[in-house]
Amino acid sequence: MVFGVGMRVVLALVWAALGAVGAFAGEDSAADTHSTVRLISEQSSIRPGQKFWLGVEITPRENWHSYWKNPGDSGIAPFLFWEAPDGTQLADPLFAVPEPLPAGPLTNYGYKGPTVLLIEGRAPATGGPSLPLKLDMEWLVCEVECIPQDASLSLDIPYGDGAKDPSYRETFSAARAQLPELGYWEADLNIIGPAAQLIVYMSQREAEDVSDAYFFPEQDGVTLYSSEQRFMVTPAGLVIDMERFDGDEVPENGLGVLSVAFTGGTTQSFEVDANITATASLPSVTSGASGLPALQNPPSFPLWQAALFALVGGILLNLMPCVFPVLSLKAFSIVSASGRSAGALRLEGWAYTFGILVSFAAVVATLFALRAGGAVVGWGFQLQEPIFVGVMVALMLLIGLSLSGLFNISFGAESAGQSLTSAGGTKGAFFTGVLATLVATPCTAPLMAPAIGFALTQSALVSVVVFLALGLGLAMPFLILSHLPSAAAALPRPGPWMERFKQFLAFPMYLTAAWLLSVYVSLTDSQAQMILLFSLTGLVFAIWLWTGTARASVKGLSAAVSALCLYVLLGAPGLLGGSSTANTASEEIPFERATLDQMVAEDAPVFAYFTADWCITCKANEKVALHRAEIQALFQSANIRVVKGDWTNRNDDIAQLLSDYGRAGVPLYLLFPGGGAKAVVLPQILTPGIVREYVESTL
Repeated sequence: MVFGVGMRVVLALVWAALGAVGAFAGEDSAADTHSTVRLISEQSSIRPGQKFWLGVEITPRENWHSYWKNPGDSGIAPFLFWEAPDGTQLADPLFAVPEPLPAGPLTNYGYKGPTVLLIEGRAPATGGPSLPLKLDMEWLVCEVECIPQDASLSLDIPYGDGAKDPSYRETFSAARAQLPELGYWEADLNIIGPAAQLIVYMSQREAEDVSDAYFFPEQDGVTLYSSEQRFMVTPAGLVIDMERFDGDEVPENGLGVLSVAFTGGTTQSFEVDANITATASLPSVTSGASGLPALQNPPSFPLWQAALFALVGGILLNLMPCVFPVLSLKAFSIVSASGRSAGALRLEGWAYTFGILVSFAAVVATLFALRAGGAVVGWGFQLQEPIFVGVMVALMLLIGLSLSGLFNISFGAESAGQSLTSAGGTKGAFFTGVLATLVATPCTAPLMAPAIGFALTQSALVSVVVFLALGLGLAMPFLILSHLPSAAAALPRPGPWMERFKQFLAFPMYLTAAWLLSVYVSLTDSQAQMILLFSLTGLVFAIWLWTGTARASVKGLSAAVSALCLYVLLGAPGLLGGSSTANTASEEIPFERATLDQMVAEDAPVFAYFTADWCITCKANEKVALHRAEIQALFQSANIRVVKGDWTNRNDDIAQLLSDYGRAGVPLYLLFPGGGAKAVVLPQILTPGIVREYVESTL
């Protein structure tokens, strides 16, 4: 059975009385003969209000051991009692990854050799000339018998420049390396009578590399510590089955450390915060497509919530900059709708919706086919393919030329002032829905990220429901408008002005083509870019020959060139940065997973952002917030190191990190406070105020 804290104390006292009479000779002799302890500071001096790190190093005598925060069947975790000036903040200690310590029929969790407890602190805002700290500590060391230990330690840290003490650099670096890594997987801990099951929803690729796994729970009641833990690798993740004492209460949380051995011979340990549930029966496990056991529908939140997030996210997607150009086509169709019947308008609204849903289904089917084939891809994957981007450049250019009047493509209006046939409007609406989907996929609106991240870990049926809800949200504003007779009655009457309006709407298409061309440039070399430009020129020349006339006059061409030159002279400096934007290229550290993990474990905070040239939301956030001089100054003053992950081209490490955070696409903004603390995830739409607020509240 599992012993409570009271029983552990009794055992410790009994063993101490039977096996170690000498332990009561005095506190100093107990500490000297069976273990030593010391209190150290990473800083040789601190500034008022500065964060700092302390270390409590426990070194048992040879062949003896100390204990983890959950000592297992017996033993006692260390107790720390601090005395410090008012305003001093001292967090709970961070423990290194423990190891199982068999003791006859019992199993404990602890450390056979030296271990360091890391304590994060913050100095008072005012004070001096030093920060006095006193620690009264009690701990237990055992071999066969157990010896209670206690000590009173003190430390006086002077106020100064906040420099670190080089003599303890290796000690703190080694202690941080022993901490469990941040775990980003969703997990469930299901409790049923004499059994418990931990389900960790890691990717199939990660799970199939696991050769062994062990879970150290932080609370009693999860497992019989001496019993064997059995793990299974599934396409949906990792499953660990455990025995528990049926009479134990259900633990309050599912916190713990997951130690995983991989086939390459490496072992890593991760923090786990599982959703704990007392169930009548454990989830059924069946055989998956790969022949391995597979969990049925492992949820991270209910399907209805994911579908609702997707629906609202799709509605908000209409406000994202990448969708604006295509919406201009639909705007023209609505403005030209006067005179059509209510039935024709409704049919056109449904055609637009159907175009979006069919396109979403095609994109999702392609995405899942690529992932099933082993490719690590996510939302917006098609804009990582140069051929697709080149075709989109040509398509946007053709649409712009058509709206300018060089030739005609029906977008729901055959010509200005002319009545539309129902069939023509329906075809145009369907095509507009297809186009809206293709250009919307690089963008991520609020609430979309968790919904898409959830969908990509579920069964095909669940994923289809979520993605169709997303497409319905994108189509909903125009679908509702098409069913409101009062809206149609309020539209202006058709007339010659509509031809001018249609020509005006060509310019968003040209801007979209220019943006896609910049994406193509970032994906390819100069030879491929030249081929694309020659192809576009040939395409336009062919259309000119087909129409039989050139429509631009010399006077009009001269005016256009003059306007372009004036715009470059007056407007380009602002777009390129001007006085309000900082040049951060030399200060940003390119993303590498190992480098980021190492930086996160260190004391200094880290801001990691993940972007792509084809992500308009990303570029808008960088222009509006991240690359502004005031934000760069904020990062510098707070000693924040900036890591940039560029997902313009396919990168498996970035795709995996996005998946770790439940995301399927960019942007993603992470603020790590330092010292191995978990990341704070910023919103997907940024302003300087939002960034400043998160920095000030986190650090």
